[in-house]
Amino acid sequence: MAFGSPASDEPPSSGPPNQGWGAATVGDASRSRPAALGSRLAADPLANPRLWGFPIALTGILLVIAYFDFLTFHTLAEFFAISVALVMFSFSWYTSDFSRNRFLLFLASGYFWVAVLDLAHALTYKGLAILPYTGTNATSQFWIVTRYFESVLLLLAPILAGRALRKEWLFAANGVIAVGLGAWVVSGHMPDTYVEGTGLTPFKIYSEYVIIAVLIAAVVALLTYRRTLLDREEATILIASVLLTIAAELAFTVYDDPYGLANLVGHVFKLFSFWMIFQAIVASSLRRPYLDLQDALEVARESRRSAEQANQAKSDFLSMMSHDLRTPLNAIIGFSDMMRHETLGPLGNPKYAEYTEAIRKSGAQLVDLINDILDVSKIESGSYELDEELIELRPLLSEICLGYDRDTPLGRHAIRLDIPADAPRLRAERRALSQIATNLIGNSAKFSEPGSEIVVSWGPRGDGRWALGVRDRGRGIPADRIHRITEPFVQGDPHVSRRRQGIGLGLHIVRLLSELHGAALLIESVEGEGTAVHVEFPAERIVRGAATA
Repeated sequence: MAFGSPASDEPPSSGPPNQGWGAATVGDASRSRPAALGSRLAADPLANPRLWGFPIALTGILLVIAYFDFLTFHTLAEFFAISVALVMFSFSWYTSDFSRNRFLLFLASGYFWVAVLDLAHALTYKGLAILPYTGTNATSQFWIVTRYFESVLLLLAPILAGRALRKEWLFAANGVIAVGLGAWVVSGHMPDTYVEGTGLTPFKIYSEYVIIAVLIAAVVALLTYRRTLLDREEATILIASVLLTIAAELAFTVYDDPYGLANLVGHVFKLFSFWMIFQAIVASSLRRPYLDLQDALEVARESRRSAEQANQAKSDFLSMMSHDLRTPLNAIIGFSDMMRHETLGPLGNPKYAEYTEAIRKSGAQLVDLINDILDVSKIESGSYELDEELIELRPLLSEICLGYDRDTPLGRHAIRLDIPADAPRLRAERRALSQIATNLIGNSAKFSEPGSEIVVSWGPRGDGRWALGVRDRGRGIPADRIHRITEPFVQGDPHVSRRRQGIGLGLHIVRLLSELHGAALLIESVEGEGTAVHVEFPAERIVRGAATA
């Protein structure tokens, strides 16, 4: 029966579901997506000429074929619908673990079987006779059961989309129903839908009206649950697909010749319906990740521009503030030194000497803090340029260690240098290298008990690399902090650091300055036993010869 065949083509109905699925996944995302994506999706997707170009061209080709051979036209139209259903199934099935879209998954598990039933419908068409059970009545019966199955699937999909159902069970359940419907047709117990010489039976015509009613209910369900399932654009295309399916169903209620005009018109509606499904679900879902990535890239670029502007503003602010803060701090430190040394005469009360010393130390600490913050800012903004020279490590480290001896009570730490007599020189910036060593030695002194030994070394590490190392027997770094200890404002022991004016920038600056030199910062520590920190410089920075002991 011609009707059966065209109707079978109706699977476009399935189109809506797929559309829904694609929308479902992207629906919520698109509502938070930047306006850039919205500008690429037409306000009225049905007004987009690109949506209609392919189906119009394909219809023109098929109409020419139908003029010469209607059977070939019908077979090609059917296989177009079958292909769309299988593509929809494959796409949703294998992306379900990523999309987590139950609506699409529900439809996909059923549309595979819609394609199977439609295939049976196409192969039993009058004149093809590939299957044993064939003829217009058989074709029409397969069409009716397929459309019943499809319309109910479309109705239930938005309603049950929120249920946590396993896709394997959905696929199997739909398979049992589809196989049962097919068995009903071939068993001979299904009512006739077409009688040769008479045309469509009342059962067939009324079934079409029932299917149309179910499709209308499916549209209502889609509109009801649209906000959680679909984007507006996808919902529009999906509903248009269902309406085209309804139009095709109506065409299949009035024909009496399986090769007649009504049958042809029904297939044309079906072709457009399935193209809508493809656009709404597959094509849209395939394009959307790229659109999302493009939007994300644009957002990232804008964020980077904003971050760069903010970073520049921060650098400008810090540069200005450092000048404004250093000027009064230098005055405070200078005048406190004059008062401490009683340059212009005695202060009178001995307590004043203690106060002026406290003022000087506090001012010096604040200057060091400002310098640290400025260094971090310059390095992170990429504006820190190394002024490199060849440096002998022994004199530099000796001078730093002597400075610590002067600033600490006699005998508090035993700082020992471990440097070979023939140690090579290092190509580096003197100020940066001095700051690295000062911070490492200062940390060891801060967290070591009085009288403990601190070993400062410069030695080979293999492959031409040499390392500046500082090892102590102090408190060590807790295991839960050692992997974060080089982050800004992270301290090995916050309580000790606060008592000793630490804010957690020392190792962070060491890491940044080391990376500027292409060096690696390695930290080994056992809580309660001590810490060893090494800065490994690459072989290209090690210069042999002309070193002094």
